[in-house]
Amino acid sequence: ILIGLVGSEMCIRDRLRSIMKKEINENWISIENAAKYLGIKPVTIRSWLKKGNTIPAHKIGKQWKFKYSELDEWVKSGKSAIDRS
Repeated sequence: ILIGLVGSEMCIRDRLRSIMKKEINENWISIENAAKYLGIKPVTIRSWLKKGNTIPAHKIGKQWKFKYSELDEWVKSGKSAIDRS
């Protein structure tokens, strides 16, 4: 049993390292790439940003940037389903 726990702990630790490494190495994406990822048009994202909606975005200089992981969390949370008209 002790060996099994040690193996499980190692597996969990390795998985956490992998997740953390992925988050650290995750690149920023543009409005165009975020729109393509979500299956919508870039103009829709620009409209949401102008209206101050909750899409997870970061302004870097003059450009809006996104992360896949934040977009995924936003969709999973249900916040993306709120009426934005």
